[in-house]
Amino acid sequence: MTEEASPFEVFRCPSCNKPTTATLPACRHCSAVLSGERAGETAGFLERVFGITSPAGRIGCIATAAAPLVIGMAFLALPDRKASNPGNGLSMPPVSSAEMVKPAPVASYTTYSALEKAKVCRAATAMMFGRDVNTINATQVGGLTRISYRRPDDNKLWKLDCQLDDEFVVWRPVDAFGNDGPGRWRTSPEDDKMTFVMEGRMVAITLHYVDGSTATETYRF
Repeated sequence: MTEEASPFEVFRCPSCNKPTTATLPACRHCSAVLSGERAGETAGFLERVFGITSPAGRIGCIATAAAPLVIGMAFLALPDRKASNPGNGLSMPPVSSAEMVKPAPVASYTTYSALEKAKVCRAATAMMFGRDVNTINATQVGGLTRISYRRPDDNKLWKLDCQLDDEFVVWRPVDAFGNDGPGRWRTSPEDDKMTFVMEGRMVAITLHYVDGSTATETYRF
């Protein structure tokens, strides 16, 4: 009796010259359709092992077998979200202020709810100016978060606009010298920078000073 060739025989694809097997209707590397004797080996294997004789049945069997491989390859192709998002913890390594110069934010600001914006901006103001976060008010004005509080020693009303840009908090003073309106956004290399992490009711604010040092405070809302 003549020994029949194994359907698991590995051979080189005539299209890409990479190894594949006779159990596949197409090359696993370049997707070239395997024809002739190799295709016959695939059909014979499915008929002998699974009793599948119809073309539709063969296609269904092969698709079912290949599905986990396709899903696994798609999963491996996904980007590493953890690596692309450094703000995934409450502690941050020191980063020089000059390395974090950003323009006034516009794009990512709308990804936060009004309540989340208020929490972060109130916490950032408390961190910057050493105020009790419970004495700081936040309202939405023209798409910005308007912060206000009264200084205890002279009862002067202080106001500022605040926005969130990715993990950064940026701000500008409002009516700092009477009714002069908004000042400039604090985004130049000479300005200290602020980053935030929000987890549930906790907001951690890290102040990055221009000398490279940092300080972090955590607030509970």
